[in-house]
Amino acid sequence: MGVRVSAEHLLEPLVSHLPAGWKPESSRTVERLYSVIRGSVGPRPSLRPFSFLYADAQQLARTLHTEDLYDALEADIDFYLAQAARQRLFVHAGVVAWKGQAIVIPGQSRSVKTTLVKAFVQAGASYY
Repeated sequence: MGVRVSAEHLLEPLVSHLPAGWKPESSRTVERLYSVIRGSVGPRPSLRPFSFLYADAQQLARTLHTEDLYDALEADIDFYLAQAARQRLFVHAGVVAWKGQAIVIPGQSRSVKTTLVKAFVQAGASYY
């Protein structure tokens, strides 16, 4: 995967949304190219300065708040990697360590996984 930005200052906050274990690569050939484009006020100030996220030629997000693009980027990278990794199983879950054991709490979005994980952490568990 490749990521390009329209302004250098967009790169630093983006890095924390990349997958664990990522590393820079100098290859110009990628299977998927993400583009983060920050909007700016142009010659017509009445136009709102939208920022955009693209995956290849497909627009994934359009927002007035550049920070929102990073969450959309992270979600799409996760989905793309899950689809591309045929030898791996991805589980949508919360994970905590409790008394030397890992507890995996799988579930769909909005199924109170986060609430349960938060309760474990408040009780002394470690969050993964």
